[in-house]
Amino acid sequence: MNWKESIKEALGMLEKSDRGIIFLDMYNKVIHPADAAFYKQEVYPKDLVKTLEDHFTSMGLPLKDPEVRKDLIDLIQKYEEAKLRRPKKLL
Repeated sequence: MNWKESIKEALGMLEKSDRGIIFLDMYNKVIHPADAAFYKQEVYPKDLVKTLEDHFTSMGLPLKDPEVRKDLIDLIQKYEEAKLRRPKKLL
């Protein structure tokens, strides 16, 4: 799995979570709690934070480490600033 897919999947999980808990159906697909209730599906709760930490740690990004999270936020902000300030043409 690549980084782009992992980030999109994590964002989708966050949208479907309920106070840090995700619900998985029998096929291990994340189900929104309202959908599970509406369709009367049997779901299994799972800790979202632990799931994300394990997944990204296995990819080499230890989200559990607060310093790594801070550095990642700084990197993204500085990247966006550099992108805005770069010259249109390089000499």
